[in-house]
Amino acid sequence: MYRCRTCGTLMGENQLYCEQCVTEYWAAVRKNAIRFAVVLALGLVLFVPWAWILWRQKSTDRPTGFGAFVWETFGDTVYADDYSETNFGKVEFGMTSHEVKALLGDPIRRYRDNADVWFYSPEDGAWIELWFHYIGAEDQMCYFMRLHDPEGKMVASDLKWIEGKRQSEILARMGDPQEQRTDQWDKVTWAYTYSPGDTNYIIRSVTFDKGGKVLSKEAELYFD
Repeated sequence: MYRCRTCGTLMGENQLYCEQCVTEYWAAVRKNAIRFAVVLALGLVLFVPWAWILWRQKSTDRPTGFGAFVWETFGDTVYADDYSETNFGKVEFGMTSHEVKALLGDPIRRYRDNADVWFYSPEDGAWIELWFHYIGAEDQMCYFMRLHDPEGKMVASDLKWIEGKRQSEILARMGDPQEQRTDQWDKVTWAYTYSPGDTNYIIRSVTFDKGGKVLSKEAELYFD
């Protein structure tokens, strides 16, 4: 007769471990294997994004951080040929356009800040004012609307659906405006990124005043 080397249970010949000990052993192996797989998966989930970020920063000098990783993964940001995230951080208020170009190269596009303004006059004497941010697109988007009562005071409106809609959508529902104008400001913006699919992308732009000096710069994650 033989005894199990683990628990000492009497067994038949040519056996080193009893059936119960063998079952418990493989159950423990499976449990540890599952734990290892979970830890490995979590490690990959946490490691891969940051490894990608570090590699991208070193090889292409592009935006870093978890937000940039998500936007690069689910967006379609295109950068100007000579764009550098490091140099973008060096752009300061008051720099000249020549200094900015020396740091970042030519932008993808340049545009002067304008705003198309449309006016609608309902029959009750109130009037609606819609503002569209003009960046050279043929079908601009309304970014602000306000409703005025007959005396010119701003009032609450149930027309908030207008904000974020394009001109073509508004024309289809409301028809042509009774009046429209274009307001211009003495600012020029250089855009170093854009989204060819008009979706999520990383914004990097610099705005100059009428004297050609840096007024502001924009570094945001645009969500559409």
